[in-house]
Amino acid sequence: MVRAFAQLSVIAALVLGLAGPSAFASCADLPRGTSAVARVLDAVTVILADGTVVRLHGILAPDGADADADAALWLPEADARHALEALVAGRSVGLFSPRARDRHGRLPAQLAVVDGERTLWVQEELVALGHARVTAGLDDAACGQRLFTAERAARSALRGLWRNAAYQPVLAEPPGPALARADSFQIVSGTVLQAVDVRGTTYLNFGADWRRDFTAVVSPKVRQALSARGLDIRTLAGRHVEVRGWIERRNGPQIVVRSADDLAIVLEAAEASKQ
Repeated sequence: MVRAFAQLSVIAALVLGLAGPSAFASCADLPRGTSAVARVLDAVTVILADGTVVRLHGILAPDGADADADAALWLPEADARHALEALVAGRSVGLFSPRARDRHGRLPAQLAVVDGERTLWVQEELVALGHARVTAGLDDAACGQRLFTAERAARSALRGLWRNAAYQPVLAEPPGPALARADSFQIVSGTVLQAVDVRGTTYLNFGADWRRDFTAVVSPKVRQALSARGLDIRTLAGRHVEVRGWIERRNGPQIVVRSADDLAIVLEAAEASKQ
């Protein structure tokens, strides 16, 4: 059945950033390059000439572990790395919207590259080419909107990783396939059976037995963010949705919805034609 994917919202978060390593610029005002890329370490990590290790924030590149494959033999991972190398190798880059360094000393940030007269946002280019999926936690709402727009187009056109079965949405029911992908980032697709509030937290149950079936957990903060955009998640019973995030084992499989971007309604063809 033909469906149109509709994102419900974009992230609103504290904005921190830098154009070069010390001043702010958003994806609406990409910084010109101030640093040289010395080496591409993997599909989402580069090393600058000054030794700074930059991790591309907000996206997740393919990994051999996604299909229990050897990284050296997993074509989507190799393609993603080659795409990043083609974008940044030997070029000048600017950084923006950084976050605190991770436990490995890497700087998560957005990356912009000068390509002739144009300045390109690296994350957006990789997502648009189908070499990465969007994760949650972006610092700029406009940036989030652009990334999800690029992802929808790549999915629709079956570009890059979207041609591979390993990256297709996992069915919520029966719960076996989702449970088998515990501890991995997935998009889970299914029809909400019921929405239940327990001490302020909303649980979207996709099956009759919450002890074994797939559940999406929505905090009051995320529920309020969705409500501000016109969606009351307590009315989602009977609607087909997609939930993205890391699958955890909590009785059955579950995803904790960490931002409004993690949840989207899937419109049936008849609904989409009215949009």
